[in-house]
Amino acid sequence: MRVGHGLRTGGGNRAWRAIVATVLLLATARSVSAEVENQGQLWFLATARGPISGRWLAYLEAQPRISGSGMEQLILRPAVGYQLTKRWSLWQGYGWTPSFDPFRGENRIYQQSQVETPRGELPVHLVNRTRLEERWIEGVSGVSLRLRHMLRVVYPLDETKTWSLVAYDEPFVTLNRASGGPLPGFDRNRAFLGVGRGLGSGVNLEVGYLNQFVNTAPGNSDLLTHTALVWLDYLW
Repeated sequence: MRVGHGLRTGGGNRAWRAIVATVLLLATARSVSAEVENQGQLWFLATARGPISGRWLAYLEAQPRISGSGMEQLILRPAVGYQLTKRWSLWQGYGWTPSFDPFRGENRIYQQSQVETPRGELPVHLVNRTRLEERWIEGVSGVSLRLRHMLRVVYPLDETKTWSLVAYDEPFVTLNRASGGPLPGFDRNRAFLGVGRGLGSGVNLEVGYLNQFVNTAPGNSDLLTHTALVWLDYLW
């Protein structure tokens, strides 16, 4: 994601340090628990987005997730959005998100609200994204509802905005009880810290570490995933 054009200030530096410290704390807090299973993964993320007509927007995403045993999950996620204001856009999307080994199909429909700071208004670029998912999971009776919110910060490292530091945190909460599905309450949290580089012509590359804590069913060990994330984003 391309960053804004604001000048860096002491206040912006202090805010960035606080956000990074919070992300690192969230990423490491669960690792001290004896009831957590650790796992390593590699996630590749390719996205393309931009206007299609007037205020209408489009978004395309492909995301394979790989563990030591092979393909863990695949996400194909298109969406259509509408730019309400300079800051605020609303989205309607669909996601096909099967898991593998063993195979378990899942279809999602989601609604999303996204608020971004206008380019150049702050020394950092902020994104607040709230997403409601309706999940149809193989073997689960009924629809599982999940709410997630991401706060993302991009901080430029040079005057040309070519290099940037990136951090975000995203908690997930399941809202209802579907027979055989996820239990209501806290589902997982993702914390990311990495570096971004603009490659020109609307293309941006981000590479970093993503820490995902998954709150499993009672009686099972929770899961802590240490993930190398590579994201290639194209803004047309």
